[in-house]
Amino acid sequence: MIANQTPDDLRSKSEHTRERLLKIALREFNKKGMDQVTMRDLAKAAALSLGAFYYHFSNKEEIVGVFYERRQVEFKKGVIDAQLDTVNFEKRLMKILRQRIRTFEPNRHLLLALTRSAIDPRSPISPFGEGTRKIREDAIGLFAEVISGSDLKTSRSLKPHLASLLWMLMMGVVLYWVYDESGGQKKLNA
Repeated sequence: MIANQTPDDLRSKSEHTRERLLKIALREFNKKGMDQVTMRDLAKAAALSLGAFYYHFSNKEEIVGVFYERRQVEFKKGVIDAQLDTVNFEKRLMKILRQRIRTFEPNRHLLLALTRSAIDPRSPISPFGEGTRKIREDAIGLFAEVISGSDLKTSRSLKPHLASLLWMLMMGVVLYWVYDESGGQKKLNA
């Protein structure tokens, strides 16, 4: 340890470096697509040795996982805020779908680059796969909260499945939005 540096100083420096590397990696994925970028490319873009880059991220999927986790935290906060002002189910649902798009808006091109890998449920970055189960279950739980606090009337047989169905609806909306090339995503907003 360097003189006058505490373990917290080192942890902070490591966290700062990890954050910088995350930004560089997401930028490179956005420009070239995840499949076209290697860990060596990421290390070079960060002006680090490959080993130093691996110290912070073990693979590209881990980088995407961190991206997903951060977007989920942002989404969750927005969903909680959206629920507070109405019990009307339709309004809640529309606010939540808009919130999901808002959390991804700055990274639309990145999502486009990730969709080829993400669409395959066997991929570690697929929203339908085992590697993203926690994030998926968290989002489905948010839909369950939205339903339970709303004025929605539904059959008993549908109710246990509704949160999962709404999550799938949201995934469809996001996929449509990612590929919507109309000016200002006019098709989605119609």
